[in-house]
Amino acid sequence: MRRDRPSEAVVGAVVEPDAELVVDPDVEPDAEPVVEAVMGVPRSRELKRRIVRFTSPSSDHPPRLLVKKERSFYVGRMARVSQEHLDARRRQILDGATRCFARSGFHAASMQDVLREIGLSPGAVYRYFSSKDELIVAIAEEVFRDVRGAFEAAARQSPPPPPDELLAQVVGTVMTARDGLRVDGRAAFPGLVLQVWTETLRDERLAALLHQGFADMRGAWVRLVDGYRAAGQMPDDVPADHVARTMIAVAQGFIAQQALFGEASPDVLRDGLRALMAMPSGRANPSSKALGERPAS
Repeated sequence: MRRDRPSEAVVGAVVEPDAELVVDPDVEPDAEPVVEAVMGVPRSRELKRRIVRFTSPSSDHPPRLLVKKERSFYVGRMARVSQEHLDARRRQILDGATRCFARSGFHAASMQDVLREIGLSPGAVYRYFSSKDELIVAIAEEVFRDVRGAFEAAARQSPPPPPDELLAQVVGTVMTARDGLRVDGRAAFPGLVLQVWTETLRDERLAALLHQGFADMRGAWVRLVDGYRAAGQMPDDVPADHVARTMIAVAQGFIAQQALFGEASPDVLRDGLRALMAMPSGRANPSSKALGERPAS
């Protein structure tokens, strides 16, 4: 094993006659790897050298060099893969798998379907994810992050907007989190969110992530409710946690509607909530303003 230059990775292996050498296909996509096959000749110290250039015959098979009839020493030189390339390749795999799962579902889509969508060989994909389940977990973690981020960003606003506007903001952020992810012309992210929520019923790892994320969101929104109360915009006769859970449930329900019944503008949610908030509660609370009342400008 040796290194000619820091920019190159040199790999070697001794192979038996008729052995098939499998070369890692995950190299820089624009680089043409050069393979030096140094052929040892029996009963002689003389060496014969040949330079072989190879390309992958198809996206389903990595490039291969077949060595026949002699015991051989193989040296392959290829550009060292940068961290940026590794990150971009992982992103490519996740994006392709997300499109495939959004279209067909986590369990109806096979790993072959995923590979066709991505356009990479099995070896290139399995370097990053050892199984379809591992891919699903990685995608679910990203979905949790996007949804939780939308809720927590809304809760950090100071002063917070009225609840109807706040919830419409959250739903709008979630709906546009993956604006480019579309299946048959429709936004596919709400359906992916619903799939991930369903998947937590069978996967304990995902369930733990969901529960922790929900606890974090609920805590942030309890603080939001406290802010409404401090501003005199919300009654204080109901536990803040009950109000926070209800507001989160409204946003989650509207996201589920997007997946099940088609797209609707967040304005629909805002207008509906505004009408509900304007209804008299039937209980006098002179110390607090009505929930639907805006603060004076």
